Amino acid sequence: MTFDYILLYLLRTRTLSWTLGGLAVHSAYLTVGPQGAGKSTFCEELVRVYPGLALLSRDRVFEEVFGEGWHSPYSGAFYVGMKIVWERVAELAAIHDQLILDCWNGTPEERQRYSDKLRSLGATRVEAWHFVTPRDVCLGWYRQKITAEQWCGPSVIEFNVGVCGVNYDKFHTFPVSPNQGFDLVRTIDPTLQDPTMSLLSVA
Repeated sequence: MTFDYILLYLLRTRTLSWTLGGLAVHSAYLTVGPQGAGKSTFCEELVRVYPGLALLSRDRVFEEVFGEGWHSPYSGAFYVGMKIVWERVAELAAIHDQLILDCWNGTPEERQRYSDKLRSLGATRVEAWHFVTPRDVCLGWYRQKITAEQWCGPSVIEFNVGVCGVNYDKFHTFPVSPNQGFDLVRTIDPTLQDPTMSLLSVA
């Protein structure tokens, strides 16, 4: 069953409005997961076939504002970039009922802070989309991503993949739960043949 087919099925059966938290009020969805988990790819595909959703990607904003070298600690992205991200979120929240924020959040405190911020911008419901991608898959996808982006030379690719592995382990020392400001936590496994089915599972 293809990605497009299942979304069409959900729309026709009115399941999608339940799956995505309801269409009548402002709903926000925060991606939660380690580097390389497939969060951005999943969300971009979902928005492509379901235009009722708006997507704001922290990485895309950083790249637009600071250039391809935003990964460098000297780019300024990590110091002032989030202010720009939240300005963009506010703009989207003013005109869209449903918004995905694809933004790194590695600790419960960050998740609480982001969910509070989303509510302050008008979201009446905030869900966590928790990506449970296996470690080896994350590392493989991350290697492919940074190789394609070419923001680091070949000699440091494996070093960065190693850092990704450390971050994966660190990320999983902090459980993801509703008490971090979420109305609901949904578990998404992007390695499934049809990952949209993950939106029907609740953690």
